[in-house]
Amino acid sequence: GIVIKNTFLSNTDNASVALRKELLETCDLHTVLDCPGGTFQGAGVKTVVLFFEKGAPGQDNGAALIAESDDLELIVWPGTRIFGPAVAGLIIDRVSALAGAPLAGAATVFYIASAAFLLFGFFVSLIHMPSIERAGGSNVVKNIGDGIRYIRRQRAFTLLIGMTFMGSFFVSSHMGLMPVFATDVFGGEGSTLGILFSVGGIGSLFGALLAASMSSFRTRSLLIVGGAVSQAIFVMFFALSHSYGLSLALVLLAGVGFSLFSVSTQSTLQLLVQNEFRGRVMSIWGMTYSVVMPLGVRSGKKRRDRICKTMASEENATLARATPVMKSSGT
Repeated sequence: GIVIKNTFLSNTDNASVALRKELLETCDLHTVLDCPGGTFQGAGVKTVVLFFEKGAPGQDNGAALIAESDDLELIVWPGTRIFGPAVAGLIIDRVSALAGAPLAGAATVFYIASAAFLLFGFFVSLIHMPSIERAGGSNVVKNIGDGIRYIRRQRAFTLLIGMTFMGSFFVSSHMGLMPVFATDVFGGEGSTLGILFSVGGIGSLFGALLAASMSSFRTRSLLIVGGAVSQAIFVMFFALSHSYGLSLALVLLAGVGFSLFSVSTQSTLQLLVQNEFRGRVMSIWGMTYSVVMPLGVRSGKKRRDRICKTMASEENATLARATPVMKSSGT
């Protein structure tokens, strides 16, 4: 705490205003004790004692900054999804047409992506991070176990990560089946797939901006539930749609729902988790996208193949039953 003249509370000069702003924005000012004159011998004026703790008011300042950076990252990410797939689709169609080989365009895109990753790695290597002192005597397995136990003790974390797991496996995994929709349902090519992904990216960008602008906890809880439910509903209607225009609108709205849920969930976890468990909790949350979503895509493709085989078998059986009839009728 600090002792200062009580005029600090009412002065309008630049120094007093700047000091009040600094204390309110960067420190947890929790008590103001107004003392009568003579409380402190030799002061000669009325004084106030300010009691505060370093950190943002009401929460950990580092957590707030991390949450804000997460919001920014989740805004930038869908931005890349807007332009990347569209450009890739055009390259695939153009190169395939020039080379006369359908896979030549896809190979070209993969080579370009590989070169971009190498360039990205080079620039990352130029970043010099300060050394971090870590606790000794621990290992990765123990840290993961501690993180899981911590999550299980926190009902909010269990619910949020569980919802992310379910959404990644059963809902967001439809992204892996987009090539099937682009070619088999809409009869398109690489550019059609690129447009589908780009429209989803536009929706995700809009949803991320909307979620970042609505930061209160009560609003964030509504965004989490509303985003998850709306994404599931729009993906379901997308799966039933055979209209290309309607499907683009549904993909756009599903992207909005995805970002509303994802941005709100991640920022909530960052604000609530304790510092010592932050890395472990966010790593487990991130695994729902890096591990669970590919498993959901694989499961979806298996179900697709099984359904296609069943339909082909039924068509063959129907054709086999119809063949004798056709022969007997002379057709």
